Amino acid sequence: MTIVLSGFTRIMMFEILWYRVRKFRKYLQNNLSELKKLDNVEYVNVKLKSCMLKYKLILDIVDNTSASTKVLPTLPTLYEMWIQFILACIPALFIELSKREVSAMTMYLGRQLLLCKDNNLREAINECIVFLKHRPFQLSVFRLFSYDLGMVISMVGLCLNYTIAMLQFSHFLD
Repeated sequence: MTIVLSGFTRIMMFEILWYRVRKFRKYLQNNLSELKKLDNVEYVNVKLKSCMLKYKLILDIVDNTSASTKVLPTLPTLYEMWIQFILACIPALFIELSKREVSAMTMYLGRQLLLCKDNNLREAINECIVFLKHRPFQLSVFRLFSYDLGMVISMVGLCLNYTIAMLQFSHFLD
């Protein structure tokens, strides 16, 4: 029971991160739709730059927190191993959800770019899109590989592959 509870703090951290990215996307969409109604393009540019600074702040928080994604100590029963596996996969799920929110922001900004008539505002929106593409939302492990659902799926595939190979060799040696 204590091992399950100790994994919840890590899960809560990633859930809060996803919640912040989702709220930021909604804030950006609401702000941009309200700001487009105004005629003051400079004010809109300043607000867009402040939105991108907020996104940069979220990314810096991800970079600065040393979020430990290590697997909890192994336990002998199969049931507890499944619980550990699921607890290790949940942060990857929230990272993937956060990536989708950033992708939705990029799509929304792209639609606004197509609808916008003012050149200055188009440049500001284009800068935001370029910033989102150059600073993607990702969590890297030791800056070597990114931690997302793709990594979890490839690890499951690797384990299954070696399990099948061990089963085949065990039947060969019998």
